[in-house]
Amino acid sequence: MNVNFFTLILIAVIINIPVLCQTTRKPIDSIGFSWNLSEMNSLYSYLDNNAHIRFDTEAQVVAAICPHDDYLYASDVYYSLFSRIFPSTIIIIGVTHATVRKQIDDPVNVLLLENYAKWAGCQKEIAVSPMRDYLIKEMPDSSFLVYNKAHQLEHSIEALIPFIQKRNPKAEIVPIMVTRMQYSNMQKISGLLASAISKYCSLKGLIPGKDVMILISSDANHYGPDFSNTPFGTDTVAHTRAVEYDKSIADECLTGEIDELKIKRCTDKLWFKDSDTLTPVWCGKYSVPFGLLTARKISEIYSKKLFGEVLMYNDSWSKGVIPVSRISLGTTAPFSLKHWVGYLSAIYSLK
Repeated sequence: MNVNFFTLILIAVIINIPVLCQTTRKPIDSIGFSWNLSEMNSLYSYLDNNAHIRFDTEAQVVAAICPHDDYLYASDVYYSLFSRIFPSTIIIIGVTHATVRKQIDDPVNVLLLENYAKWAGCQKEIAVSPMRDYLIKEMPDSSFLVYNKAHQLEHSIEALIPFIQKRNPKAEIVPIMVTRMQYSNMQKISGLLASAISKYCSLKGLIPGKDVMILISSDANHYGPDFSNTPFGTDTVAHTRAVEYDKSIADECLTGEIDELKIKRCTDKLWFKDSDTLTPVWCGKYSVPFGLLTARKISEIYSKKLFGEVLMYNDSWSKGVIPVSRISLGTTAPFSLKHWVGYLSAIYSLK
């Protein structure tokens, strides 16, 4: 039987078998994020002079939370995290936004991986780590789908790449999207992922926190009528109360020693809505608890405990647009008391 290479690829795509793919994943947002190195340098120059963040080159960060909204709104929060040293292999736990779910028939209780060879970056491509292929081979087929279309439609991972490259030009990534997932499935699949990551690190002589980290993509509360989320109203008092509620989630769930009870408390606050419980609209309602569960299970494998520190919280209404000029960055949504988004950065280490 004579079957050419392109026929084999077509067959593999149809039955969802990972194949060596030499294509590059292209950016979808050329307004909110910067794909031009000189413009990224200009943005960083502004942040260097105005953000007043202390560089910490000693901390070994095994996991972190970072926003993925427009740079003109949230770059100071990105910068609070990316002023730290970053390892060479970064596992990015991305969101599957509702708009993407509608276009991919809304798979649930699985991770979405991809098989691109590279992703477009800030003037140069960023390589996908060989860890990605190891995870595909090591994890049960029932725990993930290889779904390039999902990754091509989703912006929550690409947003972090220019900042990653600015901090560590030699970094490689492992892109993973989290679908809607029951907590019991999160516990199971995060354990499978943590085990596979740890095995890969052992095989390659890599140390979590020094050579490998998990980067969780999430914006915080999306507030206003556009998000059907106005429990406090839409005036300045409402804004203050909503911000305080966001910060209470960070204080209660994302800082200090991170045990499973604390992660479960996070899901309770982000998932359930009833007459007694406010539910803020975080787009990381799945990526945050899943990423923290994975990091915590890695800490257990290494006989350590996981500790978190929130670095910064801000929001688009309080901050507005940063005053940088002569660059092509723009905004993809308005900001007002009737439409604003919160941003949070946090780091997690093993002790």
